[in-house]
Amino acid sequence: MPTALFDLDDTLTDRAAAFTAWAKVFSAAHAIPEDWLHEADARYSGRRREFFALVKARHDVPGTVEEHYAAFRRRTPQLVPYRPAVNTAVRALTARGWQLAVVTNGGHEAQHAKLAAARLTDLLPTVVVSSDHGVRKPDPALFHAALDTSPTPSRKPAPGSWPGLIQGRGSAITPTP
Repeated sequence: MPTALFDLDDTLTDRAAAFTAWAKVFSAAHAIPEDWLHEADARYSGRRREFFALVKARHDVPGTVEEHYAAFRRRTPQLVPYRPAVNTAVRALTARGWQLAVVTNGGHEAQHAKLAAARLTDLLPTVVVSSDHGVRKPDPALFHAALDTSPTPSRKPAPGSWPGLIQGRGSAITPTP
């Protein structure tokens, strides 16, 4: 059975759209130019606490870095848009016999909230979140966990299933173009 492992942020979901929706509100509330927030997001992607430390230092926003970080983590998953074309594609793969799984870095609650907002929860029952395993991608353990928890465990993803992410480097899983 062919298997496809998908990333969540900016693959199945539109993280950029969620950030843009958040930035619009945060910008208006704190008189910070939206463009500046987007530039800082690009520089501090994956380092959200540092992002908020910079926001606080440059724009003297009230509240602590931790308060802003927690509010961001609560709100942005709710802002992930539903993209019907993605859901249609996932359904089509499943109908063709593909085994699908999500392998994602992040916190359990936030990643599952993004799946729910995108209406993907019922379509993708196998979800492996880095925070649940104590490692982050590209650690091979995450990919193996996804393959091991799929209905038909597999060790080799099917052609075209995720060539750009793991690229075979130390993964013991062979991606194929």
